[in-house]
Amino acid sequence: MTLDAVAQFAPTLATPLFAKHGIDRLFTALGIGPDARDLFGAPAKAHHHEGDVHHAKDVVIEPDDLGVYVIDGSLRVDGTLSLSGHDAYSVLVVTGDLEAANVLQEEDVMLIVLGETRAKNLVYVSPSDAGFVHFAKGLAARDVVSAGSDVESDLPRFGAKPAARVRARDEWSAKIMKAAGSNGPDVAFLRRALTRGDALFEGDGARAKVPSKAA
Repeated sequence: MTLDAVAQFAPTLATPLFAKHGIDRLFTALGIGPDARDLFGAPAKAHHHEGDVHHAKDVVIEPDDLGVYVIDGSLRVDGTLSLSGHDAYSVLVVTGDLEAANVLQEEDVMLIVLGETRAKNLVYVSPSDAGFVHFAKGLAARDVVSAGSDVESDLPRFGAKPAARVRARDEWSAKIMKAAGSNGPDVAFLRRALTRGDALFEGDGARAKVPSKAA
């Protein structure tokens, strides 16, 4: 799905929305300017949803809609939240808490969570050198894999040490690596493995399956 399908977003003025939540300061720390013009080549198009959002199934975001999408509330996904896309410069901002079975992010679709983040199983993030992720407060999960390269900035990915087993990207199980290939699993591969309940790391047992149909 595209980002505008995640919630009932409406176009809005970027400057007051970004200032309200300190997003302008985060963007400045990321080196893309308070209105993210250095990411988009012009002031960002802003989209706003007021209130909490709940999805009972997987949310698979592969956007073709450039801009900054702000959920002014919390986001709960009973399945896996997955964000990926190459040269699809988009930012999802959750001002409240994020809760999901798994959180998967890669390449140029970016994620900022201003509240707490809780995942039952896996948080996997691998932004491109033009992208970023930022979890401002606590992050709790079974496992965290933090890969990729990030845009150069002074803003850390994690505002606090994750309450999770922080894994290196080369810790995937031999079975996962054999199936995924020499570069290791991408988000699409991980989403399928998590849906099946596969063990991802050596010594792990099978995981609880998550809802398989995307919202």
